[in-house]
Amino acid sequence: MAEKAKSVAVVPYEGEWKDLGTWNTLTDELKERCIGNVVMDEKSENTHVVNELEIPVMCISAKNMVIAASCDGILVSDKAQSENIKHYADSLQRRPMYEERRWGEYKVVDTAEFSDGYKSLTKQLKIKAGKGISYQVHRHRDEVWTFIDGDGLLVLDGVVSSIGRGDTVHIKKGVKHAVNAISDLTFIEVQSGDLLVEEDIERFDWEWS
Repeated sequence: MAEKAKSVAVVPYEGEWKDLGTWNTLTDELKERCIGNVVMDEKSENTHVVNELEIPVMCISAKNMVIAASCDGILVSDKAQSENIKHYADSLQRRPMYEERRWGEYKVVDTAEFSDGYKSLTKQLKIKAGKGISYQVHRHRDEVWTFIDGDGLLVLDGVVSSIGRGDTVHIKKGVKHAVNAISDLTFIEVQSGDLLVEEDIERFDWEWS
């Protein structure tokens, strides 16, 4: 964290501390060998599994291993070699599959690219009650939103409407749009177009009355 900080304040500290910069040192501090949906047999030794996915991870007769599963990938490593992860991770060119934002969170559940270069990307978004996605427009993609839980307000090119479970909205590129959650709001977003990047966004001011 300090390597990327632009403004830093330092205070003295006296006491015990430990660098948790590798999986090997981090697992030394974990009270449980398994976190998440994990099945581990009694023959596994000095092995830790951290599973953030809904699907199960089964670990049989593993020794001195660290296994970590998340939306961004799966790590399987000898604990003694876990410090080398950065060398290999830097070679991976992939967008984040899960992010927390000020309004809630999203995860990517599917991506596809077709022979003519047309692409699709599917997300599940969860917006906290009282929060919302900014008034914005995309130039390179269309979107389809299918609301599966909660209630909110939707604005399309200045027109406000109520939305809730079962509603589907088609948003063409060039159409300004925003959504505000009245209660916790969950919906599926399907993006499609020739360029699907987070940078394809232009924001505008909008006041919810």
